[in-house]
Amino acid sequence: MKVIERTKVTAAMIVNVTVPETDYPAWAAGTTYALGARVISTATHRVYESAIAGNIGNDPTAGATQWLDAGPTNRWAMFDDSAGSSTMVVTSLSVTLAPAVVIGALAVLDAVAATVRVEVTVAGVGVYDRTVQATRAVLTFLDLPQAANAQIKVTLTSAAGAAVGLSTLIIGNVLDLGTTEQSPSIGITDYSRRETDDFGVTTVVERGWAKRMTLRSRIDTSAVARVQKRVARLRATPALWIGEEGYDALSIYGFFKSFSVDIALLTSSFCSFEIEGLAA
Repeated sequence: MKVIERTKVTAAMIVNVTVPETDYPAWAAGTTYALGARVISTATHRVYESAIAGNIGNDPTAGATQWLDAGPTNRWAMFDDSAGSSTMVVTSLSVTLAPAVVIGALAVLDAVAATVRVEVTVAGVGVYDRTVQATRAVLTFLDLPQAANAQIKVTLTSAAGAAVGLSTLIIGNVLDLGTTEQSPSIGITDYSRRETDDFGVTTVVERGWAKRMTLRSRIDTSAVARVQKRVARLRATPALWIGEEGYDALSIYGFFKSFSVDIALLTSSFCSFEIEGLAA
């Protein structure tokens, strides 16, 4: 089992991205907005929707109640904490990042593309180049060269004229959580609401759903304290939990709900994880 500890992408890391941030006009203090009108902020990279008519002078980035946060801009949807938003474009999509910290892993979630290519350059010299078919929902690149001055380029390509996009782009480093034991358990949590009245009529409000997973892994007893400390750092941060690489059902972007260790032997111990994914 492995987990990618996510490094949050900031504007300072972006060298180039082929997605314009022009979803809607940028908010302007002197403009009057109608009910339902939408604007963006290139500072917060969010879309805001006017909740009132005659909306003027109310800065949506300052928490003004006259605006509703409608989510990330198209360019930033792939970098936000949500699993329910996506970056989509008509032509090929390319992102180049200069994280300025050591990055050893990358993951692409829910790609709409034919292929995904990851290139790494250090001081202008190519040191990594791998292309995979986008046939799975979770594509991982866990062997990136670890250099603090590296640039990472991700390119999604599809058939001519077809849409290209992805839900989430994750960069970070891999924590090895041992060998996954047999018979992990997977499922989903449905957030839809069902209510039945006194006459037996059921009303359903469809909402999002999230993956969940329960499993055990075997680790060296000598690594227990280190693993416990590293997992504790992820208690409030979304991460990509990989029960078994190459199996989408055993890869979840979310949080651990519970974590415990059974120190069973002098040389080996067992970690138990309950993972909950972000709602899609």
